[in-house]
Amino acid sequence: MSKHTPGPWRVISTDGANGIAVVAASGKVICDNESYFDPCNAHLIAAAPMLLEACKALIAHHRIEKLLNVSDTLDERVRAVRAAIRAAEGE
Repeated sequence: MSKHTPGPWRVISTDGANGIAVVAASGKVICDNESYFDPCNAHLIAAAPMLLEACKALIAHHRIEKLLNVSDTLDERVRAVRAAIRAAEGE
């Protein structure tokens, strides 16, 4: 299990001009554009916890379908999602 700051995360303006930050619901600053990232990526970074949870839900749904012997046409895509989850969790 990864040790990331729990979501949701959101993008906020930090100085009214070009300053932005990604912050957790707790108010913790995840990163800001002054030190960590290109502002163009702010919304992608903020969506990371939600994307991770969506991937985990997809995998759980896929496992249920396999148990019910539903057609298994997603195997290659499921492997890609599993790899993304491992990467996000630092494995």
